[in-house]
Amino acid sequence: MQIFIPGKPQGKGRPRYWKGHAVTPENTRTYESIVAKLWKMLAKAFYEKAVYADIKAYYLVPKSYTKKQKMAIARGEQFPTITPDIDNIIKIVFDGLNEIAYMDDKQVCKVTAEKFYTFDEKQEGVQVRLKEYKRFKLPFM
Repeated sequence: MQIFIPGKPQGKGRPRYWKGHAVTPENTRTYESIVAKLWKMLAKAFYEKAVYADIKAYYLVPKSYTKKQKMAIARGEQFPTITPDIDNIIKIVFDGLNEIAYMDDKQVCKVTAEKFYTFDEKQEGVQVRLKEYKRFKLPFM
């Protein structure tokens, strides 16, 4: 099953500590809520076993980029080495799917994640695909 979260990809924000308590940033809570709502509306799948996750983050090519930079992107020679870090994108998505797509993100046994540029603003966002993880060969054999 899959969903697409439109808009600029976001990463998990660092908690801030206030009076001895960790407080999750508001934009992180909002994004996690959007992820959960989209999964409930569109995918509606719940995994009880091991999960494989495939995450693709698409960033809009900046208008300030030169023609040379845009050509390099079109040829697949330049990638978005910008924030947020890929691990923070994974974290915010996984936390948003807790108790919605699976009981806990500890069920995710395999993940692939990539960052890309897009020239179409309708394609800017994060694509999330989940499926039951089945390994057919034992590792190291």
